[in-house]
Amino acid sequence: MKFIDKLLNLISPGSVSPPPPIKTLQDLEIFDTVWVKDLDGNIQKGWVFDLNKKHIIVTIPMDGQFQDYRFRTIRPLTNTEINQNDIILYLNDPM
Repeated sequence: MKFIDKLLNLISPGSVSPPPPIKTLQDLEIFDTVWVKDLDGNIQKGWVFDLNKKHIIVTIPMDGQFQDYRFRTIRPLTNTEINQNDIILYLNDPM
């Protein structure tokens, strides 16, 4: 029986899930989950509240209130993070 199991594993290996695709600025949409590293070095999870050609507004829930961050959209649109005034917007999970 072990021989048959080994043979089946060689023919069709177990399902391996592919890694999630890397999100870039051109893939970003409203209500996407993003991460912001603030001036203190804390990384907080939030979502895109508003998105247009010039700005990205990110909302982060903090202690029953909401903190908003505004980032200027930069070129090229293949960037995966934006660094503005020592505050970093990560489009993919930095951890």
